[in-house]
Amino acid sequence: MATDSLEGHAAQKKLDDAKPEFKAVIAGQSSIGHWTAQSRDTLLRCVSDGNFEDEAVRQALSHLTLTGSDLETVYLTLLAWYILEEAYVDFEDEWQLIVGKAKTWLESVGVPKPASFVKKFTLTLKD
Repeated sequence: MATDSLEGHAAQKKLDDAKPEFKAVIAGQSSIGHWTAQSRDTLLRCVSDGNFEDEAVRQALSHLTLTGSDLETVYLTLLAWYILEEAYVDFEDEWQLIVGKAKTWLESVGVPKPASFVKKFTLTLKD
């Protein structure tokens, strides 16, 4: 019995440590193009060390004046874009439209050239 319990716990831990499915990541996008705090846990599971704070991106965002959104929503949207490009290469045909919608939303709230912010990320993502 104890062995079954330990094996079950190990299997669950491995499942919890796995990168989320592509559909789980894109499901976090709102109808207007951004990712919100509700998607935080899914995005966090994509990052290898469990910390999705990237100081260079945060620093670059701190110089912007946003209209109609908060800094956290902008950061999560940029992070999701980075994750899609780097960790879900096999799904590029699907995520190109999703990223396009995110780009349009980011520009509408005051993020100039959002791709330049995405390129600043240095986080290590799960395979």
